[in-house]
Amino acid sequence: YEFSGRKESQLEAGKEGARHTLSVIKEDYAAREPYQHIPIELHLEEGSTVATVLSLVKSDPTSLLVLGFEVDESGPRGLFGNITNQLLVESPVPVIAISSNETSTTWDHVVYATDFRDQDRILLKRAKTFANALGADFECIHIKVPKVDIHALHKSRMTLESELNYEISVQLISSQDFLDGVEGYLAGKPNTLLILSRNRLSFFEWLLAKPVAAEFARVQKIPLMMIPSSVQTTEAE
Repeated sequence: YEFSGRKESQLEAGKEGARHTLSVIKEDYAAREPYQHIPIELHLEEGSTVATVLSLVKSDPTSLLVLGFEVDESGPRGLFGNITNQLLVESPVPVIAISSNETSTTWDHVVYATDFRDQDRILLKRAKTFANALGADFECIHIKVPKVDIHALHKSRMTLESELNYEISVQLISSQDFLDGVEGYLAGKPNTLLILSRNRLSFFEWLLAKPVAAEFARVQKIPLMMIPSSVQTTEAE
């Protein structure tokens, strides 16, 4: 009984199945508009998913990483894959996480949730350019939770809007909780991409532990784009 040989044959069979699946996906998109003009390269890598993906994107800082994930609607509230969570938190390039429940092929709205951080001025401009390229409406919101100094909040909003030459206005949304505030605001906006900037790792570790992407995917079917603060020195293409 050659265990090593059997293991190798199973690995090869799995790789062959993966190659076939990738080829089918490529052929399917190559036959459909508006994807026919987009060149698609297929790569099959071995190893840890997170480590391999991080290695690939680190070699090209202008990358945009897109992940699909499944939400178990029958499972506990907030159930979410560790791989997607980890990449959202650790990726050095922007990440878009899209639920397998997502049925729309276009985004009509792009909503940036700001926390009035220093890099938001740069990221907001790029987010608006991204929305324009998609032909989508662009909005910027801030979720005001209790025990926040409203005067300081208005001052931060005025400062940010001034730095943006008043080309972008920030809407203040009052809510008891960040997730509830965003969820309520986006309830009437189908086909929306939500953008968050990853400023504080501890905050987003808490946020993703809930986790936000799975909740939006389950309740609102809203894709999430996470931008690390370090991306302000690069352009995602």
